[in-house]
Amino acid sequence: MHGYGLKTEFEAATGDVWPLNVGQVYTTLGRLERDGLVTAEAVRRMRPGSVVVDLAGETGGNCELTVPGETVVRYDVTIASPLNLPATMPEHASELYARNVQALLELMLTEGKITPDLSDEILAACCVTRGSDQLAEAR
Repeated sequence: MHGYGLKTEFEAATGDVWPLNVGQVYTTLGRLERDGLVTAEAVRRMRPGSVVVDLAGETGGNCELTVPGETVVRYDVTIASPLNLPATMPEHASELYARNVQALLELMLTEGKITPDLSDEILAACCVTRGSDQLAEAR
């Protein structure tokens, strides 16, 4: 959906609390500066199951119903306000890397011993040498 259909649906969902102009794009910050907080009334008029992610929770939030550091449900709308979100990124990156290493090792293990099957496309691409033979060019 786009154009006037999107405009009509958005305005119906928000009860014209934040009217849209077709062809005009608003950044969240710009709209908040102009219109103020996402009010409880705006949340009440949102479609059930909607989600508001308030990244400004540490400073009080941009949604009137935000509870800093918590995820709450009000009027069947989920409002999440994680604190210090950038600090959680290294943790997630480390977890993802650890999962990848674990999956790679599981491909190499047979009955508890490392025995890479070089007919496996992933293992063949990862293996540079075997014994003293160069199997692939180092990248």
